Amino acid sequence: MSQRRFYGIIIILLGGLFLISALSPEIDAGELIGRYWPVIIIAIGLSNIIGANGFRLSGLIITVVGIIFLLDTMDLAILPFDAWEIIVPLIIIVIGLWLIFPKSRGNVNSKDYIKQAVAFSGAEIACDSTNYKGADLFAAFGGIDLDLRLAQIEENQPAHIDVFVAFGGIDIIVPKDWKVTITGIPLFGGWGNKTLKKTTETKAELNVNAFVMFGGLDVKHQEDD
Repeated sequence: MSQRRFYGIIIILLGGLFLISALSPEIDAGELIGRYWPVIIIAIGLSNIIGANGFRLSGLIITVVGIIFLLDTMDLAILPFDAWEIIVPLIIIVIGLWLIFPKSRGNVNSKDYIKQAVAFSGAEIACDSTNYKGADLFAAFGGIDLDLRLAQIEENQPAHIDVFVAFGGIDIIVPKDWKVTITGIPLFGGWGNKTLKKTTETKAELNVNAFVMFGGLDVKHQEDD
């Protein structure tokens, strides 16, 4: 199921719940949503555990976060603490795991496949590879600017960028003839695809898989001076 359809189903269910509440005053939609809203986070996590490239740690983390919030909103005695008291340490653990177990795209030249991690700092990277494969970008409490305007992607061989952002931001600048697709999980964060929408004739494709927590990702063309 595509993410667009998934979120569409969630919105329809919310609308149906409010409609039922309006027709049946004994049902309080606001109270139900206030108690069970973490179910949405759990569903998002479960839908992202298995992806095109196999198991996704990010999907498992989102599922666990949703379960913690659900137990908290239901006031179950199993949790002797506030949900946020465990969510923050969990985020720190995720950051550590991402650094310890980086993704690999095989034997590719560092110029063709960029690996960059920043924490409490920033990095600016420019790439002019003639056979660009992608990147693994990690930003925690910091930022990364990746300039790909001079890079080239081989025909019918899409490049892939894996992005992890926690309390930070990543900006990626791409050529105007690239077709860019962004998928992934925004958790208390978001991303923007500000590139031109290309037709199916475009042979240079960039696929971005993003996991954004309390941060942002922007893929765009260079602004006009």
